[in-house]
Amino acid sequence: MNICMKKIFLPLLLLFLVTGCAGIGTPDLTETDDGIIVVSSSPLMWQKHRSPLFSSWEKADRYVKELERGGYTDWRLPTRDELLDFYFVFDFGNADAGEEGIRIEGDYWSADKDGIGFSGGWKDGDSCEITRGYQLADQGYVRAVRP
Repeated sequence: MNICMKKIFLPLLLLFLVTGCAGIGTPDLTETDDGIIVVSSSPLMWQKHRSPLFSSWEKADRYVKELERGGYTDWRLPTRDELLDFYFVFDFGNADAGEEGIRIEGDYWSADKDGIGFSGGWKDGDSCEITRGYQLADQGYVRAVRP
């Protein structure tokens, strides 16, 4: 077994041992008629279709504060970690973004716990390991989340 295979195989084996078979299972995606996605492994609701591209946090923040979808008005920008969890549904599950009409590529606006916003995206690592690093950007889409 070469070094890259060891770097990939060992973390997956550890994930299996820690979480059991349920940890590798596929989360179910449920789409409502109002363009909302619910992931079975999360308490969050996601906006299915991303927004237009915004060049400032103020515009992205205004968009999310004015968003009404499914009768809900409490939409917000997700945190970086919530965006990463959303990506993992497609990376490690059997969910296929293309089949669901969900575009996950690109940079997105997010906010930290203090409400400070920034744009960026989780990019695949340069090595053979299964890693992602967060890279800042000047503009981004919004994929609103609630609660």
